[in-house]
Amino acid sequence: MELREIQACLRAGIEDRATKVGPFLVLINAQSDNVFRNYAVPVDGAEPTDADVTALIEYFAGRDRMPRLEYVRPAPAVDGPLRAAGFGVTDTLTLMALDGELPAAPDAPGYHVRLVTDEAELRQVAAVQDTAYGEAEQEPDPGGLLRTVRDGGRVALAVETATGAPAGGGMYSDPQGGLVEIAAIGVLPAHRRRGVGGLVSWALTAEAVRRGHRPFLQVERDEPLRVYQRIGYRVIGDMADARRPAPVDRPVPVLAADERDTMLVFLDYVRTGLINKLVGVTGLDARQAMVPSGTSLLWLVKHTMAMEGFWLHHVFGGQPESALVDDELADQDSPASVIERYRELAVATAELVGRHPDLGELGAVAPFGGPRRSLRWTLVHLIEETGRHAGHADILRELLDGATGR
Repeated sequence: MELREIQACLRAGIEDRATKVGPFLVLINAQSDNVFRNYAVPVDGAEPTDADVTALIEYFAGRDRMPRLEYVRPAPAVDGPLRAAGFGVTDTLTLMALDGELPAAPDAPGYHVRLVTDEAELRQVAAVQDTAYGEAEQEPDPGGLLRTVRDGGRVALAVETATGAPAGGGMYSDPQGGLVEIAAIGVLPAHRRRGVGGLVSWALTAEAVRRGHRPFLQVERDEPLRVYQRIGYRVIGDMADARRPAPVDRPVPVLAADERDTMLVFLDYVRTGLINKLVGVTGLDARQAMVPSGTSLLWLVKHTMAMEGFWLHHVFGGQPESALVDDELADQDSPASVIERYRELAVATAELVGRHPDLGELGAVAPFGGPRRSLRWTLVHLIEETGRHAGHADILRELLDGATGR
């Protein structure tokens, strides 16, 4: 299998749904701003000009999406103009193809896989994929999977044998030039590290081979290659994931107000800057540890939210600790859910401070055996800590996809 065949297959797979913008085909998902569902691919022999790239950027911007491309490398004629326009290759996906005969099915005790076409079961697969990819807050939409089946692709659902409960799912694309892509393999958190993903991949590969197709797949940075090597895949090349995040710079607040209102405005300013660092980030990327300490962007934002709840609503306001949010990440936490809860907390903070005009008023709780803290001290401390963590989030987001700005 040659790399140019894979690029042609990926392009053909979106051709009937994409819009041509110069030497690019662009696919926009109106229901989701997930970067993996909104992207462009170059056409055969593309040699984009600066004007072509500018038109591509404007097309994405007009639909409120981050400009992103997927293409097989090396491709110097594409790399140069993209780099000059501010694109960066934020990730390189490993391309793998089946090498020889398909081995026996991998071991996944307690699970089995079946190919599904019924809308109800396709909805189960969509729900598994949404949860696995950090989009569980949306209503599962099987429409894309229905189109896949209709156009000749296949969808697999893994279930727990004892209970019949969904555990994992995946698909392969409709055939293009004899090739199919094994894709969107997702496993629910409670069923991970039990061989479910490998079993789903094997079942889809076996079906593709049975139908005379040549399967390939793309492996993300954190996925272990050995999962696919065990079912007969070998590395054949790389796929570039190039993005151009737009910097978002908000001016520092300038206002003529009293001390309390000034502190509230600046707390909201640094808090909003921190929250915005999660906007447009997938669940998997948000949980990714970007520094040796293990800090992820999602944990950092949730930690700062928990800190505001602790110091202002518990220590000052007297709210019981049992009502607070802790900073440990739960399986159901996603960028959207954390953003929503943090914004709700911001409203509650403004209401609480509004009920206490005296900044010298002492809080209800003496924390850590020390003295009670005034509202003034508490607000200054929150501005300091939130601003500090917003700076940390700036760095983590830039490491993730190059996005900058405050």
